[in-house]
Amino acid sequence: MPARPTLLARSVAAVAVAAVPLLGLLAACGSPAPTRPSETVTVWVDPTPAPSPSGDGGAPSPVPTRSAVATSSGPGPVSVGPLRGAPGDYDEAARRVSDARVDGAVTSAFRSPSGNLACTVAGGGSQLACEVGQGRPKPPAAAPCPAGGPTTVGRVELTGDGARLVCNGDTEVSGTPPTLAYGRSARIPGTPFACVSEQAGVTCVDTARRDGLFLARNTLATW
Repeated sequence: MPARPTLLARSVAAVAVAAVPLLGLLAACGSPAPTRPSETVTVWVDPTPAPSPSGDGGAPSPVPTRSAVATSSGPGPVSVGPLRGAPGDYDEAARRVSDARVDGAVTSAFRSPSGNLACTVAGGGSQLACEVGQGRPKPPAAAPCPAGGPTTVGRVELTGDGARLVCNGDTEVSGTPPTLAYGRSARIPGTPFACVSEQAGVTCVDTARRDGLFLARNTLATW
């Protein structure tokens, strides 16, 4: 008859078996976490056209072509400022827009009740531009505005290439657009753009690309 294992031998074997998954767990904890691929943060600038000489009767100088400046590697979505009330990501932004009651009177442009924020369709309907008057946010530290021009971001755009920041000296908004009340949304006909106005700021999304922006006093975010 084969000898039966002693109690001590059985206990040692049980500890050894239990240690296998524990060692695997510790090894997994020690493995480096997968890194998120970096994206590109690009700040754009709208050069201010030089005025024509006084009294010469000639046409004003043409506006220089917008150029990309201060490009740097970034962690992905951009956020600047206190971000109070800003959506955390595109999905939250889209829910806010979808849940708000639509104001059918807003079809191409609007301003916030305070008048400090305004958005409009630009580029023949290919982009949505939102601007802030007072409290223009600074650009990301790694991608500052160029020297000798605007030093803050006055406009954030949703385009066919995604969201972008603009250090601007001009405006895309003209006239006096209708006011979009807090808690109401605007769906821009013929485009994938939709926005919601809230006391915290304005949130807009591009439902085709799943991009979005949030703009408020001293604050901006893109996804």
